[in-house]
Order: sequence, then structure tokens, then C-alpha cells
Amino acid sequence: MHNPSPALNRIRKTLLVSAAVMLTSLTPVASLADNPDNRPQIQSQADIPRSEYRLPALPSVLIMDDPDALIPLREQLDADVTGILDGYQIHDVATRRTLLGHLLRVAFAEADWNRVLSTIGDLQALEDSPAEQAAVGYLEAAYARAAIETGTGDAQDPRFQAAFRDTLSAQLTRMDLAVSGAALRNAKNSAEIISPVLLRGALEGALDPNAEAQGLVVGRGTVSVLLANRQLVEFLPLNTITAEVLGERLEGEQPEIPDLWSERLVDLSDRGQLTPVTVGIWDTGTDVALFGDRVWVNPQERINGRDDDGNGFVDDVNGIGFAPGWTRSTGVLRPVSEDDAPVLDESLRLVKGALDMQLGRETQDATLYRSTMAGLDGDELQDFQLRMQRMGLYLHGTATADIAQRGNPAIRLLPVRFDQAIGTVPTPFDEAFAERFADYVHASVDYLDAAGARVVNMSWRITTPQIESTLSSVEPDTERRRERAIAIFDSMNNALREAFAAKPHMLFIAGAGNENEDVEFVRSMPAGINLPNLITVGAVDQALQDTHFTSYGGSIDVYANGQSIPSRVPGGLVLPLSGTSMSAPQVSNLAAMIWALDPQLSVAEVREMILANATAEGDLALPVISHAATLAGMVE
Repeated sequence: MHNPSPALNRIRKTLLVSAAVMLTSLTPVASLADNPDNRPQIQSQADIPRSEYRLPALPSVLIMDDPDALIPLREQLDADVTGILDGYQIHDVATRRTLLGHLLRVAFAEADWNRVLSTIGDLQALEDSPAEQAAVGYLEAAYARAAIETGTGDAQDPRFQAAFRDTLSAQLTRMDLAVSGAALRNAKNSAEIISPVLLRGALEGALDPNAEAQGLVVGRGTVSVLLANRQLVEFLPLNTITAEVLGERLEGEQPEIPDLWSERLVDLSDRGQLTPVTVGIWDTGTDVALFGDRVWVNPQERINGRDDDGNGFVDDVNGIGFAPGWTRSTGVLRPVSEDDAPVLDESLRLVKGALDMQLGRETQDATLYRSTMAGLDGDELQDFQLRMQRMGLYLHGTATADIAQRGNPAIRLLPVRFDQAIGTVPTPFDEAFAERFADYVHASVDYLDAAGARVVNMSWRITTPQIESTLSSVEPDTERRRERAIAIFDSMNNALREAFAAKPHMLFIAGAGNENEDVEFVRSMPAGINLPNLITVGAVDQALQDTHFTSYGGSIDVYANGQSIPSRVPGGLVLPLSGTSMSAPQVSNLAAMIWALDPQLSVAEVREMILANATAEGDLALPVISHAATLAGMVE
């Protein structure tokens, strides 16, 4: 349920998912005019018709060994998606982008190159600027144009390869690196790393077990992923060319991105007469050893295996923890398993190496990550990916805490740790899960309140699609699964809303999410909750432009820098992390500074100060917070 950075998402997911970055490109949100016809309107993600697809074999077999067996599936997907687009009014851009992405994969699988190009044109129409449009489907477009020019789509044909090199190079010259540089680096990294062995291992380790858990009956999203990965197989002979051409483009121009964020920050380190402010870090665990006296301390508790103060929590000297399943645990830093402990330092270096690669940094850690991936066989890949997922959970909370405490010696960090079981098939978010979640939420918020927390940072999210996806292994009926997901979301969302509303003297800060989607349309918690004591935060970059990943919608109150933020993780290693997980604690940091300077202010006053002093920035005029403007008059 935590809200990882986009970069960590790519590390945590299997290779087959990260490889999709090579074939698609996410860009900022556009708007669509209303379509005044009599077709029914899709008002939310839950309204989109569901479909079932019966797989004739495991995904790895279909993709690597028997691609002809995908033909009936792609024909069903084509008819299914075309029917939805023709039969409904869909004003949500993310949904239209997803559906058109399905059709793009169908067209590629059919080798219908003119349809590939026309579908890319439809996707480009959803983007606001020429720079964003140029980034849409550029690899597929280069492939299609090369196929049209040579009369063959055979990626092993030397004539096709030469044409592909030329068309891809021409496409890239029209792309603005300030907009698309990160996506191009990810594509280059994927092209350098992906091999048939790794791809098969990823399929066998991730898609196969999930398909088996669903009895080989899957939804349209899974079929689209199958087509995307078959498309990846078709691109394998072009990997060297792709990496070379992308490398030439990335080396040819290095845009200077202005830092307009730093001048908005304030540091209270040298200011006296500050009032201590307790800030809850409701996350995956915090290495409090990094933060010295900026950590909350329970003076009535000792580390002795007992509940000294009788509050229901054992050894809660610096905060509390919950194990997977919402059972009470001890310790504020996520436990490291016996298997992970001997390779912990190396694992963190591998995380850093993956992030360095995505930023185009040729470091020793990037070399380590690249060589490690190249040396994995299929059986080892899944273990490696699961280890990276565990590392994502291990480091996330410490990073958010580090951002929240910067420049504020008065802060007192109070971790509330939650945990998730990491496995190939996700734990179902079922009714029993939701009931335990409600108890956990109220216990956590009550604890924070009793400890005097004034601000609570929540860099995580849960959505209805996420819940519905986790139910796939236990609920075979598609409509029943949708209905259950809605009811479970309502139950969990109501628990959060009730807990927040019961503490009007506490300010809750939520990250918007990193899915580039409307939080109201998909229904997201806590980002979609609107209360006078909650602020939801989207992400901009250091130039105060919107990021390609930030979710959006009417519930987003303000934006803050969430792009490549240097953040300490357990042990003190600094990683350049991105996501609304990083932008939310920027707002928590500001709120804590306000109260450190004036503890008499109410939640309503602090919230209004933050929102009123946000300024419209970037091409989309997003409201970006400013420490300097908000604290003007409070600091000398």
C-alpha cells in the first residue's frame, strides 16, 4: 500500500513490467472537450465494462514459444476495447490513453503499420504540447515506418535494421530532452539489459504464477501486457541499435534544468526559540539512528519486551510498528530477513545503481547493477526482483522522514511503521483484510494523537483498481470482483475518513500517487479524501514543471518538488528518489516549521497559510508551495 517513487517502482516490479517503459511513454495530462451525445458516460474506473479472457497456456509459453496462440486473444481485445471506445463517452484522459495503448499493441501484433501510426496519432492528440506529442510511441513509430519503407517487419533483416536506425534517429531529433530525457534513458537501460533469458525468467517468475492463481482467466490489462511482452520479443534483435541511437541522442544534448525550487526553501537551523513539533511518519519504517535528537521519545517506555506504559504497544520508545496483516509488532525500522541481511549493503548499492542509470550517471553502482542483471539466469531473476521489492519497503519511510526533518531542529519524528508481505502473487485485499485495516488505522491515529503529533505524513495510497487486482486470485467472477473491490474500498476509505475527522487538531498530509491518473476517477485513499485537516500533494520538478508521473484531480491541493530528491535511507546512503512520496514530506516539513515558529496557530490557519502562499508555476500553472513566502514575517 505504500506509494513508492517511480524509480523504485521500476526496480521493484519484474523485468517484464519495467521493459514496457521502453515501448511506451507517459506524459502530462491533457483535457478533452465534452462529447454531447447519447452514449452512456464513464464516470469512474468502476464503470468501465470488465471482460474475461481465457488463456490457452501459461503466459511464458504464449509469448516465447507459441505466439500464434495469442491471435484469438488479441482479436477479442481489439473488439472489446473498440466497443468500449465507440459505445461510451470517456472524458478521463488516463483511461482513454490506456485503452488506446491496448489498441496500439493489437495493431503492432497484427503488423498493421498504418494502424500503428494512426493509433499513435490518436494518443498524441491527448497531449498538450508538440514536445509531449513527439515522445508518444516513438519506438513503435520508428518500427512501423521502417517496415513500410522496406516492405518487411522482420527485425533481423539488415535492410529493416538500417531503416529502423534512420527512422529512430529522425524521431529522436524531434524530441525535447528536457521533457523526455528520463524516458529515453530508461529505454536505453532496458535495451542494454533485456535478453531472452531474462525475459523468460521474468515471465515465468511473475506473469505465470499470477495467471495460474486466476485459473488462466484474466482481464484485458493482462492480455495487453502479453502483447507488450511479445512486442518486446520482436524488438530483441534491435536492442543494440536502439541503445546506440538513444545513447547518441542523449550525449548530443544535455539540457540545463533551472533550479527554481531551492530558493523557495527555508532553514531554521540557526534560529532560536523554536517549539518542538511532533510529526508522524506513517510509512514503511524509519531508521531513527540517522536523526539524533530530531526523534520523538516516549519517556515511559524501555526496550525490554514489555509494555511499560500500558498503552498496548511493546517497546515503543520511538514509535510503533505493525507486521503484515496489521498485527502489532515492535521496532520502527522494517526487519531484515536472515536471507537479506548478508547482502543488505550490496542490495542498497544495487538500488542506487539502478537510480544512477536512470539519471544517466555512469557510477560504480550503476556498473554493479548492470553487471548483476546481465549475470542473472531465469531462475535467479525472480529472487532478485523480490529482494529489490523488499529493499523498496525497507528504505521508503526513512527517505520520507529525511525530507520532512530538513532545516528544522524543532521537529520530532514519530514513526508508525506498516509492512506488506512480498510475494509473486499479492495478498488479497479482502473483507477480512479491510476489517483489520480499520482497527489498525484507528489504533495508529489514536497513538499519534496521544503522542502529541500535529502533522502526519502519509506517502502511500490504496486505489480501487489495486484492490480489484489483488482479488483476482480469490474471486473468479469478474463482476463480483468489481463489486467486492468497491465495497472493500468504501470500508477502508471510511475508516480513514472517520479517523481523520475525529482529530481536527491534527494535519494529515497525503501524496497524490505516481500513476498519472485522476485520483477521483480511480478512487484513491487517502489522496481522494477531502477534509479541512488534510492536504493532498502532487509533484513538480526543480524547474516547477509538472512531472510525468504525478497523479492529479480536484483533490490535489498543492504541489511540491518530488523529482530526484537526494534522500538518506537506512544506514545513511543517499539516493536520488522521485515521486509524490518525496513531495508530500516537503509540505509536512513546511507545516512543522510553521508550528515550530508559532505553536498557537490552528490547523485551519496553518493549512490556509500553506495553500494561500502557493504560487501558480509551470506550463500548467500548478499551485506550488513556497516555504519562503509562507514563512515571510515569521523568520528574520
